[in-house]
Amino acid sequence: ADPTGPRRSRAAEGCGLALPAPRQPVAAVSLGLLLVLAVAPARAQQAFSSMTLLWSTPAAAPGAPAPCARLRVLNLPRDWQAGDAAAVVSAPAGAGFAVARPVVTALLAEQAAVLELPQERGGGIGPCAAAPVAPGAQMLGALGALQREAQAGIVVAVGIGPGGAEVFDALAEARAAHLLGPQGPRFAGGAALHGDGTATFGTGTPPAPAERWPDRAPHLCATLAAFAGPSGLGDCLAAFMPEPAPQQSARAR
Repeated sequence: ADPTGPRRSRAAEGCGLALPAPRQPVAAVSLGLLLVLAVAPARAQQAFSSMTLLWSTPAAAPGAPAPCARLRVLNLPRDWQAGDAAAVVSAPAGAGFAVARPVVTALLAEQAAVLELPQERGGGIGPCAAAPVAPGAQMLGALGALQREAQAGIVVAVGIGPGGAEVFDALAEARAAHLLGPQGPRFAGGAALHGDGTATFGTGTPPAPAERWPDRAPHLCATLAAFAGPSGLGDCLAAFMPEPAPQQSARAR
């Protein structure tokens, strides 16, 4: 086999999730750190392979005080490498984050890395502004960390429970452009899982053609639909892959 050719992860081989280019795998953390993190509440036993930590800082507008950075747990499925899919999963902080375990497990089983984002405000480490951050800013900051530090490919936003509405703030182009710049990273789509078996899905920014979003989106939707009720799959597909608007005829009628 040509070692310089495009590498395909297990997910790519099984689900057609082709990778755009060969990239280096993300290094797993040391055994000692894994033992320290063994009590992480959302650790997914069946699909879990390794975890690492990322510094994530809420996105802030140019000139605004720097928000507090926090270390976040990044769960990496077996065979995951840079360029593969990832998700930011936001859930209630503290013991409440345990509600995210089934969602994290399902996403890992589909070979998507998962960054845990407890729904919290303020606090942090170092000289920073500990004031509450704008809705969606935590998620947009986590998106930037995933693509900058882990070199994730497409990233989707998932909110569980009361904080699910932040997903739609993070998907809004006006908000993302204000906090991350006009050429900054964007979520490919998002889901607010309400906790009662229903969900609401949102449209993000279509990824570059090389990411093969039309191939990847159905598999992510099938995973999220398990938490979204009977109409979940159709609702997710409609949001993640909306029909293009029909071109208006140049000739007036």
